[in-house]
Amino acid sequence: MLFHAEQNKKSKKRLKKLSNWIGKLRSYALFEIGKNAKYSLEQLMDLPLAAALNNTSIEYVSTEDEKRPSADDFYYHANNKLTKDAISKMQLTFSAKICKLLKNVFGESTFDIAIDFTEDCFYGDKENNYVIGGERKNSTNYFFRYINVAIVKKGSRFVLFTFPVSKEDNNDALLVEKAIIAVRKLGISIRRVLLDREFENSKICFACDVYGIEFIFPKKKDEKILRWIAEYKREGKKFPRIIENYEIENYPVNVLLMEEENSKGEKEIYGYATNIEAKEIQKDPYAISEYYKQRWAIENDNKFQDSFNIHTNSTNGLVRYFFFVLTALLHNFWVLMNLFAQTSSLWKISLNMLKDITKAILGFASIPNYKHPQRKLWLTILLGKNTTAKCCAALSFITLFSKVSTSE
Repeated sequence: MLFHAEQNKKSKKRLKKLSNWIGKLRSYALFEIGKNAKYSLEQLMDLPLAAALNNTSIEYVSTEDEKRPSADDFYYHANNKLTKDAISKMQLTFSAKICKLLKNVFGESTFDIAIDFTEDCFYGDKENNYVIGGERKNSTNYFFRYINVAIVKKGSRFVLFTFPVSKEDNNDALLVEKAIIAVRKLGISIRRVLLDREFENSKICFACDVYGIEFIFPKKKDEKILRWIAEYKREGKKFPRIIENYEIENYPVNVLLMEEENSKGEKEIYGYATNIEAKEIQKDPYAISEYYKQRWAIENDNKFQDSFNIHTNSTNGLVRYFFFVLTALLHNFWVLMNLFAQTSSLWKISLNMLKDITKAILGFASIPNYKHPQRKLWLTILLGKNTTAKCCAALSFITLFSKVSTSE
């Protein structure tokens, strides 16, 4: 039996708790709309939300409903009114609520985080202030680039902070420090930060030390490292080995060299740079590698976030930044639902199921009659009818989000 949010007033009331969260996104005051404007902010926001939920473009979804604004109307407002600070504040507002939830419901406020760059390939005007040069990928050397911070704990991999990199942002250490400060303001304590090898930078190491955060990143095999490896081999020393006070741009770090077989069955030596004390590393050298492996899960999560991508040819860096943040927020909501599933004896909710339910809440579509064994139970929870004690937790998170008035 199909469910349609627009046609069933009773169901709309039961949908209200979840629609509060969606409504908060829908009506978030990213920019001002005049009283006599042709469209409301909610109507304009419906376009990127519908595009994200359908993994398509604003141009496409604007033609699906004649009552929706045109893509030109949306871009007119977005190109002229979006600001970097407003978009960042929107993301941090929702991230703060998630962090509050993790602390109050799950009793967790200390996490390992990953910081990395995400690149969006670009083939247009290279003079665009938000277009950054880089290593060649997909037939281009130019990209819109974002620095991202994500919790790496399994089941709680939330993207907490994203910031666009412009041509003026040529100091990675300042970007990393900005990311650390943003996360700390959310009430999250950072145990350690996992970085890619491109962040091998003495100033970044110093920043982590100043904030009392452990860091781990893969050590590049420079000439000094290769000499150390050759010396260990000559002496017949076995790995792992620790090099204390190894200097990166005159800044001392510890380097852990390890050896293991690669996919070809060949022994390969690799290393990590860290500020973790040598005596702690010696207790369990392989723990460093295990810590860092958590970071690779973020790469997989990025693929799920891509399921919400909004296709666009816009050259406006702030519009693209807003689209990227919106995909992160929708992905976070999916992660949030599955986090509660783990504690409520529920099967995970699929991306497609969540998309279809959310589209129905927004009035974009009806919910298909899935054959998934727990579809009805998920619908019961998401539509607001609390049938079991175990479902209480899965409903309680919604009260953390501010209520949004909805027409009955």
